[in-house]
Amino acid sequence: MLCNRDWENLLRRSDDFSNCRFPNEDEIGVEGSQDLVTLTIRTKGLYENMQGDAAAFEAWSLALLCHCGVKRVAIRLDEEPGDREGLLHFERLLYRLARFAELFPEEISIDSSVATRSKVVSSKGRLFLNEPGDRSDLIDSELATRFEAIIANPASHSERDLEMALEISPAFRAELGLDRVMRQWPVGLFHESVSRDSRVFSGGKSAIDLMGIRGRTLVLVELKKRGNNKVGALSELIFYSSVMRDALNGRFEFEGGSRERNTAITRDQLANCLDISAVLLAPSIHPLLRHPGIIARLNLAASRRWEDRPVRFEVFRIASFPEKAGDDFVLSRVRPAEDGAIV
Repeated sequence: MLCNRDWENLLRRSDDFSNCRFPNEDEIGVEGSQDLVTLTIRTKGLYENMQGDAAAFEAWSLALLCHCGVKRVAIRLDEEPGDREGLLHFERLLYRLARFAELFPEEISIDSSVATRSKVVSSKGRLFLNEPGDRSDLIDSELATRFEAIIANPASHSERDLEMALEISPAFRAELGLDRVMRQWPVGLFHESVSRDSRVFSGGKSAIDLMGIRGRTLVLVELKKRGNNKVGALSELIFYSSVMRDALNGRFEFEGGSRERNTAITRDQLANCLDISAVLLAPSIHPLLRHPGIIARLNLAASRRWEDRPVRFEVFRIASFPEKAGDDFVLSRVRPAEDGAIV
C-alpha cells in the first residue's frame, strides 16, 4: 500500500513535477493502490482555508488521477466537528464534496456516512447569497493612485493592492475580454434570510476576488499575489464556480429582493449570463496547474456533467507588473490544452 511520500515520489518522477510535494500524513491522508486511493481529510483540513494543502482535496485528487495513474479516489473524513463554527465549516465541506463528486462520478466516491448529508444539496428551504453593498463608480483618475501601490512596493504589495489595481487596469479587461468588472463579490450562504444566526457556510464575508462579464459569460477570477502559488487555489476556484453556477440556475437566491445595488455588476446582468469562465490569475503558478493535464481533465468533466450551465477553467499568469507611471500589467494564458485533451 502506497502512502503520502510514496505518491509524492511517484509524482516527482516526471521532470515537470520534480519539486512537487504531497501534504504530510497528519494534514491529509493519501493511501492505497493505483486501483483505489483513500484520501482522508483531517481535522486541520476541515477548518483550514480552502487553498491550504490540508483542505485542498479536489486538487490532490486530480493530481492522483491525472499524474499518478490512479483509477479511483475515495474521500473520507477523519472526524466531524461538534461546535457551531465547526458545523459551518462542515457544511461548506459537504457542499464541496458533493459538487466535486458530481463532476467525477466514476472516479470520485464519498464516504457513505457523509455523502447524503449536505443540507445545501438536499435543502427544500430557500438559500440566499449576500450581495455587495452600494459602491461609487470607478473613474479613470483612480488608475494612477491604484497603480502607485504596485509601483512603490513591487515585491511587498498586498493582494488587496493587486486586486484594486487590476479592477481598473485596461490591460486586464482587454486580455480577459471584459465588458464589466468589479472586485469582492461575496459568496456567504444563508438559510431563509441573511443574518449571523442563519449562516449555512463558514466565512460569511468570503468573496470572489474579481468578477466580470464578457458578453453573456460570467468571469470569476481567483487572484494570488507573488509568492502564493499553492495548488489549492484550484479548490477555491471550483468552489466559487459551483456557488455561482447554483446562483445562475436559481438554486441560490440573492438577498436584496427587488432592490438593485449600485454596483458595476447587477443581479439582472448576472441573470443574463449563460455560462461561466473560471480563471486563476497569479504571477507564479503551481507546476501541477502550469501543466495542462489537470485543467484539461477538469474542463472535460465540466463539459459532460454541467451541460445546463457550462463552466470552463483557465489559468493566466501575470507576466509583468507596472514599474512606472503609464505602464500596465501584461498577462499571458498558461499553456492552453486543446478541448477535451488529457495529458
